[in-house]
Amino acid sequence: MSSLSSVVNPNSPLVPFPFNNAFPGFMYEFIRNWKNVVRDDNYGFRVVSNFLFGDENHWVEIRRRISYDLWHLMNVYEQLFGSVERVTELIMKTNWEEGLVLPEYLMDTHDHLYVIANTFNLCVVFLALSESTTVLPLVSNIVGTAGMIFIGLIEELQHFI
Repeated sequence: MSSLSSVVNPNSPLVPFPFNNAFPGFMYEFIRNWKNVVRDDNYGFRVVSNFLFGDENHWVEIRRRISYDLWHLMNVYEQLFGSVERVTELIMKTNWEEGLVLPEYLMDTHDHLYVIANTFNLCVVFLALSESTTVLPLVSNIVGTAGMIFIGLIEELQHFI
């Protein structure tokens, strides 16, 4: 796995944040760095790719690793999500590798957050106007997390940053 890139890049210029009213008002003063990934319905996986690899173009690799983790830890995810059928559905949603994404292959925001946290040993902070949550890895061979990723959902556009 590539080394993790920093959430905050001190060398990148501050660009005005264009998504007014996307998050609760108090959060804006904490936004220091953000990436508006390609809007092709792989955007959730592109956000993770950008964090881990420094660019968004490894979204297929992110999908593959998530799928592998779901298969490899089926018993853990079955307990978390309530059934083998639900885990199988999440695996199916990650099996997309090219072109515009069909609706049945879109990231399932809430359940995939747990898998992202676990697969990449990350603290995942999900921000949206309607709700926000933080997810920690369930199991890991590494002590401590490998980093913290913030995933923002611009609800009116149904787009992740």
